[in-house]
Amino acid sequence: MTGCAAAASFAGVMLADGAGAGVAPMTSFAGVVDVDAGGPVTEIAFVAAGSAVAFGAIGSAIRAHRRYWEQVALRSAELVSARDAAVSAGVASERLRIARELHDVIGHQVAAVNMRLGAAEVNLPPQATRSREELHAARGAIQTVLSETQHLLAVLRRPGETPDPAPDADFSAVAATVQACRDAGLDVEAVLPADPPALSTEASRAAYRIIQEAMTNAAKHGTGPVSLVVGTDEDVLSIEVVNAVAVPDGSPRTLQGLGLVGMRERAASVGGTVETRRDQTRFWLTATLPLAGQEPA
Repeated sequence: MTGCAAAASFAGVMLADGAGAGVAPMTSFAGVVDVDAGGPVTEIAFVAAGSAVAFGAIGSAIRAHRRYWEQVALRSAELVSARDAAVSAGVASERLRIARELHDVIGHQVAAVNMRLGAAEVNLPPQATRSREELHAARGAIQTVLSETQHLLAVLRRPGETPDPAPDADFSAVAATVQACRDAGLDVEAVLPADPPALSTEASRAAYRIIQEAMTNAAKHGTGPVSLVVGTDEDVLSIEVVNAVAVPDGSPRTLQGLGLVGMRERAASVGGTVETRRDQTRFWLTATLPLAGQEPA
């Protein structure tokens, strides 16, 4: 076997093995070269053998590097999964805690108020017709609160399910809400669409809740009449609520209340907006929601 032939054979073995196991094959090859003739041939053979060892070592290093990063990626995925599981468990635990608090504190107190209203209604003198009507209306409102609280509790206790919306929580209930506000003594001037607007289920619910919260804020923080104008313009439903202010200008309670935050979040969830402004005497709330079939902004 000549030096070149031996080198070629050795290189083939090294490339096929891919491990570059180095010293023992190199020594064996050196023994083969010694029995062959020719100094230049021997040098070429050693160069070829060294190249084969180098290529084998490079291949081995590449495979080791690849295995290392595969292990890193696998470990990273495991850590992300563990983190997500921990977050989900924490969220579920917090939802259950909130559900318990709602049931034990708010649910109990609302039920107690309902019972006291019933007792007051029973003990009214026969001629107190107006007071009896007001108490009856208050008990109806309390029943609604209890119903929606039970619905909320069900939502909190079933985080993996998509709950049905609360009863009457859509745009079709706006007129009844306006009338309920009037019955409670709030002077509301309302302009509503003659025909129901074409809203998605989510947008319809958002519109109702925004108007409901705006009426509540007007009753709590405003004074005098409240103007509600709802209309459609091209591809949006517009809501404008205006009321006189009863607190000093710039009050954070009026401009930064949690109710306003909730309204903005509801609007944003369906691609709409809620904006507020005020001057020395009046407060404006303007909301826009996309009509059905329109892409969220």
